[in-house]
Amino acid sequence: MIISNFSINTSSMPEARTVRPFVISGKIGAEFEIIALQNPSSSSDHTLYYDWKSKSFEAGHNDLNNNLRIKLNSGTYNNSLIFAQGASGGGDYVIKLITINGTTLSNPDKRIITKNVSKQASDTTVTLQLNSITYANNYQAQPSKTITSEIGSSTSLNFSLSAKNSIADAYSNGLILSKYASVAMTAGKILYHLASDTVDGATTSSTSVVVDDLTGIGIGSTIYSISSGTLTGEPSVTAIDTATKTITLNTAQSFSNDITLYFRARGFTAIFNATGLLINSTADMDISSVVEPSTTVRVAPSNSSTIDVGNTQGLAGGGVCAVTGVYIDSSGGDVLIETVNTPDPADASGNLDGDGRITVSANQTLRVGDVINIKGTYNTVALSGTINIGTVPSSNVNIYFDLDHILTAGTAT
Repeated sequence: MIISNFSINTSSMPEARTVRPFVISGKIGAEFEIIALQNPSSSSDHTLYYDWKSKSFEAGHNDLNNNLRIKLNSGTYNNSLIFAQGASGGGDYVIKLITINGTTLSNPDKRIITKNVSKQASDTTVTLQLNSITYANNYQAQPSKTITSEIGSSTSLNFSLSAKNSIADAYSNGLILSKYASVAMTAGKILYHLASDTVDGATTSSTSVVVDDLTGIGIGSTIYSISSGTLTGEPSVTAIDTATKTITLNTAQSFSNDITLYFRARGFTAIFNATGLLINSTADMDISSVVEPSTTVRVAPSNSSTIDVGNTQGLAGGGVCAVTGVYIDSSGGDVLIETVNTPDPADASGNLDGDGRITVSANQTLRVGDVINIKGTYNTVALSGTINIGTVPSSNVNIYFDLDHILTAGTAT
């Protein structure tokens, strides 16, 4: 008697409870046993065996229900294995078909067919976060959006996130939108991944650098900053030797031992090389709304360019903001803020110090409580869009939306 085939899907299983059917083909009267086991994840864990009665994996091979013994009464036998959801179900499994009582396989020299299959302990989380490297202090805590999906799956990350100007005095002079923002948002390089690593051995004018860990670094990643010393340009990674943890850069650099290198993988290809996250495209990337600042007159000016005001959050000097209002005299042209003399943004509870002051380009006579509207800067810029993911990687990954591509920070003068 012969068993001719043992068929089961051996592709990696997701984190969710999974049922895997199998089919055994052979001659009527052929006999076999099937044993399914879960390999221990560490030396302190036990091997788990499938109990064909309870339909679950249990510690030890301790009863007859751990061996499924079958004698074919037709040309095929059908059954299934059930793999639990979550961390307890994650790991590597071995399924063995063992011929018995004179039954053989198509290859008579063998008695056992072995199948291996793995299952995720958890799904992968992809996080998108707004981020600014150049103007990090000029923003409140940056929001993020996450999705969780199976390894290797395709999905879409839809987001609507708001970048908000800081409420700290020194960094509260508003956000200025680039006139090319809409174009920049549609480019793949608006997204990047960040990683950092430590130099393992000083270099002198060398393109080769040994690091402690290659996680998050790929071909096309660039070094945009270092913890100490001098960085020449923004060198990119052109080759990686995983055995020696050596990266090759396109320009020679001199690094001290143990300093930290900060890497950025910008754009779809570099992100994939660094993380395994495959982004196919983006869609509907746009600025969904903006919030322009306004303030009120706190002390009435009389033919003066100095105006005492309330909340100054979002007000920038240097002539980038125009002030408008029912009582603003703009007969000589746009009235611009030249200086935010004393910043007074409201704190997290909405409280003011009561000392806000600005200087404008034309003398004004106003009343206490007059509303002044500001054009040219924003307190909040809301962004939205869709990131179409072709392949979810095996590990959690953070990607960042580059605010520095579309926004700059206002200043007091």
